Formats: sequence, C-alpha cells, structure tokens
Amino acid sequence: MDGDLWEKVLSPDNVYRRQLIDQVMSTALPESKSSEQASAAVKAFTTADLPHELIELLEKIVLQSYAFSGKFNLQNMLIRTAIKAGPSRVMDYINRYLGLLLLFFSGQILLEDI
Repeated sequence: MDGDLWEKVLSPDNVYRRQLIDQVMSTALPESKSSEQASAAVKAFTTADLPHELIELLEKIVLQSYAFSGKFNLQNMLIRTAIKAGPSRVMDYINRYLGLLLLFFSGQILLEDI
C-alpha cells in the first residue's frame, strides 16, 4: 500500500477509517511476515497522527508477533511513542525488553527467539 492510499484511507473524513484501523491492527499486520508492510503501516499511522493507535499497533507486532519482535527500530518507536502518548506504559515495555535481554545473556533463549 503506498503513502497516498494510506493518507486517503486514514483521513478523518473517511467514514470507514475506524473499521480499517481495526482490521489492520487485528488481522492484517499480526498475520503478516513482511517488514515492508509493517513499516508502511507504522509510517502511515505516524503520518496520520494516530499515536494511541500506533502504540496498539506496535504492541501487536513487536510484543505479540515473533516475526517482528527482534526489530529494534520498532521497539524504539514503541517506547518513543509511549513516552509521548502513553507514558504510563513505558516502564512496562522497558521491563519486558530487559527481561528478554537477561534471558538472552543467560543463554536461556537465542537471539532468533527474541
């Protein structure tokens, strides 16, 4: 999906905007293995100034999907977005990442598992 199409479908004037957001977050991206699709959606949500939806999207693809869990740029974006839009969540994200790093360094999980 290109940027112009994302801009159009995420426009506040689009009566189907909420439905599209819900579908992208619940089905399309969590089932996707394409980092290009994930990056395009993240960029579109950022451009459309949807910080709360972006946090939810990033939670799904970074914290709940193994396909993207090792993408440090997405993890950093999740923390940066949370600092701005959901500061109460920041420590939870940091603690999750620290827990994963501790498991990795202790040899209990492999980098591919993160």
